[in-house]
Amino acid sequence: MNNLKTKNINEWTGGLDPEMMRKISSGETYDVYFVPNLTPEAARYLLNRKPHPESKLNRPLDPRHVKEYELKIKNNHFAVNGDPIRFDWFGSLQDGQHRLHAIVNTGISIPNQHFVAGIDPEAFSTIDTGMLKKDKDIFYAMGVANPTKISPMIALHRKWFGLNNPNDWKEVDEKYIALTTRASTHDAQYFAKLFYLFGLSETQKNALQEAIRITKNTSKNLIVNGGQWAGARCLAFSVLKAGNSQSSAAIQSFFNDLSNEHPQNWNPNFPVKRLINKIKSEMKLVFETKYKFDPSMRNELLIKAWNAYASNELLYQKDVEHYTGKVPKIKVIGAIPYTKKKIGNR
Repeated sequence: MNNLKTKNINEWTGGLDPEMMRKISSGETYDVYFVPNLTPEAARYLLNRKPHPESKLNRPLDPRHVKEYELKIKNNHFAVNGDPIRFDWFGSLQDGQHRLHAIVNTGISIPNQHFVAGIDPEAFSTIDTGMLKKDKDIFYAMGVANPTKISPMIALHRKWFGLNNPNDWKEVDEKYIALTTRASTHDAQYFAKLFYLFGLSETQKNALQEAIRITKNTSKNLIVNGGQWAGARCLAFSVLKAGNSQSSAAIQSFFNDLSNEHPQNWNPNFPVKRLINKIKSEMKLVFETKYKFDPSMRNELLIKAWNAYASNELLYQKDVEHYTGKVPKIKVIGAIPYTKKKIGNR
């Protein structure tokens, strides 16, 4: 402990209560302390304290995790959730270093923090070993319908439109990246929660549920399931004009055809027929060889089929033989429902 006889005693403890720090350092008892305002000075002091030689080593500092906290603090998104700063019974800091570094780096204080001291060093191996909350868990807690389907849909929606309009997403990414609960802040999956909470209107949220309803039977016919066929639901969401019955009818018609188990009477170049044939052909290769039919390829085929469908065009062999390597733009039709009768049923 630093010299407590000094005149400006609080300066030695970064403004923290010296008696509290004396008790923490002595490890004389297990106790919880309330800190109304954890300042950068206090955080710096805690980080500079030398650990006791008998304490367990703290885990290595992860700069990405520090950066995540910094963004949360800067954007006023740091949640005061009761997670304490922890010290072992030797008085050494054992949990909270990433938060403390973020406070120091941003120069911004965090209110209403707790310190827990006097913990058995052996107990620290049990901290942060539980199962992380997934986006679907958060949606479920919010009372969101279809939580397991919403998350991959929004993630894929962001990818599709982000690839075609990267500048449109830059500001949003930088603003909301701090809200992700995962170590990797660049995976689109982790943005699903953010866009549902902050980037979608109530009308768009209703459109998500409508897209799920429209496509609920689609995956049964194409040897895919779960998140692998999120592309169908995402495409429906991307082109739906929420509240417009004619727009809903158009996309409903497309997915009704897609889920038809007997398309043999269709024109062989009909977009949905081409899509089904291509996917079944590729999936057969997957089953017979080690060839991998990537879900992104399936999504690209789906968009190509929809674009042709929405434009009243046919798809020919050359249109589906090769992939572009880039997700094609999605054609959003107006209120006029598409009908396959315009190009013939056979």
